[in-house]
Amino acid sequence: MIVFNVFIFLFSISIGLLVPLSILPKLSAIGILLLIMGLAVSVYGAPRKIGAFSKEYFVENINFSNLHVPALAIFLLFLLLASRCFADGVNIMTNMAVVILHVVFLIFIVNTRGYLFTYIRAYVILAFIMSFFGVISDLFLLFNIVEPNVDYVNISEMTNNAFTRDVNVSKSYIFPYNLGFILVGSGKLSFLGLEFYRISGWAHEPTTASFFVMPSMILLFQGNIIKNVCARFIMFLTILMFWILAASVGSLISIVVITSFIIVYELYTKFFPFKLSTFLIASSFCCVLLISYNPGIIVESTIFTSKFDFSSHTLQTAIKALTWFMPRIENDLVHYISFMFIWSIIIYFSFVILMSLYLQKELSAYIVILAYILLHSMKGSQSSIYTLVFTFFWFYVAYFSVYYKVDKLNLLLIKSVKL
Repeated sequence: MIVFNVFIFLFSISIGLLVPLSILPKLSAIGILLLIMGLAVSVYGAPRKIGAFSKEYFVENINFSNLHVPALAIFLLFLLLASRCFADGVNIMTNMAVVILHVVFLIFIVNTRGYLFTYIRAYVILAFIMSFFGVISDLFLLFNIVEPNVDYVNISEMTNNAFTRDVNVSKSYIFPYNLGFILVGSGKLSFLGLEFYRISGWAHEPTTASFFVMPSMILLFQGNIIKNVCARFIMFLTILMFWILAASVGSLISIVVITSFIIVYELYTKFFPFKLSTFLIASSFCCVLLISYNPGIIVESTIFTSKFDFSSHTLQTAIKALTWFMPRIENDLVHYISFMFIWSIIIYFSFVILMSLYLQKELSAYIVILAYILLHSMKGSQSSIYTLVFTFFWFYVAYFSVYYKVDKLNLLLIKSVKL
């Protein structure tokens, strides 16, 4: 039963992100059917907790009595998708299927909560496998085993326009030995003097690939999902290489912001410990010296110049998404209402992060993942990111990890009152 449940979980969180699934028609309907089958099978019972992850006590607090916060998040999603139904050319049944998918997925997670950390471990392994094959496909190109200008594939045609990045483009991706997509149509990018093609694994674009694998990197670095240190190091290094070759500037900026915040937070909460403070100051000084020695190597990197050019499509998309409330001729009422609900979801997710900062001395990996998702979406992809099962799953886990602290705090207050 556990293998079937893991398959259903991976299938559900991959909807809207990975190309192989998007080849299938009626993907949301298939996901709903699989989740219902999983729920039917789980009637025979899933374990309440997994011994290997006994330190994660919050799994015991995942039940139907405290689903008001996740349920409200899905209700905001419903309002978002319902508002889009008033736009021209929108399929109402497709939007409602997405809402049903989210509802059934939440019930599935709660009903099979005993397998929660098995699900997360399976996701990390999936991200590792995709990264491994993605790096191998790039090595084939690097060593001229495959050519960059032959055997093009069009993802839009493969997925019946489920993804439209390369619609009407004849030369966009290659797919060496069906291992991983490589974006060759845009040419090579340069970074720190190195030139390379961007890779996207099984995702439809490098940015989406970075978005999909980053939570696994955070878990491998900060969490205890993979116990074996050697296996954890190999997996982290492989995914890191894939993430670097995907070259997503939005993902890089998100990680820099989060890392900077964590450093300041750790220094402040721990009263500036001497060893950590000295190490950070020395590291910062070395980085400044390295950059000042050859600043052109950063400034001339096309990975940055192509994104931060004011006329670039990426920067324009990000600016328009952040200034959604400003009147523009091309925007209608549906645009403003839908973005209002999108930002309601963003603020709602942010509340869980702030609650964690208030209640916990150390940031959990799940809170860091949720913060990364919020920051990554600021590149202009809010409209798609906040409809994904993948996004909402990390919100659920982050919330329940904080909810445990809230529940524990309430118990302490009750005991103190009795005394």
